[in-house]
Amino acid sequence: MRLCLLCTVGLTIGCAGAHPVAALAGDAIHAEQLAITDQTLTGFTAEARLQLSNSGEGSLQVTGATYQLDMDGAQVATGQVDLDLSADSGQDLSVRVPASAEIVHSAEELQSFLAHGATPIPISMHGSLKITQGGKTSEQPFSRTGELRAPRLPVVKLNDADLGKSDDDVTVSFYLGIENQNAFEMRIKTITYRAELDGSEVGTGVATTGDRLPPSQTAEYPIQENATSLDKTKTEVPYHLTGMVDLGLAQVPIDLSGTLTFSSKKAPERKAGKKHKKAP
Repeated sequence: MRLCLLCTVGLTIGCAGAHPVAALAGDAIHAEQLAITDQTLTGFTAEARLQLSNSGEGSLQVTGATYQLDMDGAQVATGQVDLDLSADSGQDLSVRVPASAEIVHSAEELQSFLAHGATPIPISMHGSLKITQGGKTSEQPFSRTGELRAPRLPVVKLNDADLGKSDDDVTVSFYLGIENQNAFEMRIKTITYRAELDGSEVGTGVATTGDRLPPSQTAEYPIQENATSLDKTKTEVPYHLTGMVDLGLAQVPIDLSGTLTFSSKKAPERKAGKKHKKAP
């Protein structure tokens, strides 16, 4: 059996006694790192991408792989995957070895993870492929390196606000924006709030439960409360919106304040659901 395992970092590994094999053409040998295919607030999935060239006689089968995944020099996952791939003599074969790691299990561990900020975290995966050819089975080692970015907590902002009045009523509407600055979806347990106008509470409640923030987007949550006791003669009314975005292991406080002026008509009725838009 003769085969060539081309790692995307440019490393070529051959079996003992193998003759030199011509490098693969095109983009099959480009310098590609260990790829991050999925991420959450508490874990990630990495994928080693390997390229095999069958330079021997007869069909070559890849039946499985074992792996160890490390983050910042420490082991975070080990395991094995079953594969069912084959390549005839003279053909190339792409192999993908995925590995998942849940690295955060407490609020303290999450804070430590978040503390990396924008500094890349080195990750690596090494292991071996189980290869069969000509009735013989061998283990072919592989290694990959890459980088992981720590997640960011959502950013709370006030997209808009409106203070409307009629002869009988005063209504305040806040349009709370929650920006996900990550390239992956985030899950929200609850968003709670307390709204004040002119120093007095006008309402408390839950803006959402069990929601999902799409990657790189801002979700908008309308909040509307009546404030019939508010002095309608005032030209400016201070507001204070507080609360919490509960992500489970982490909480992001809401603390927004400013002043509002009355619009010419009563604020619109509260909208159902939420809106999404691309984060700037």
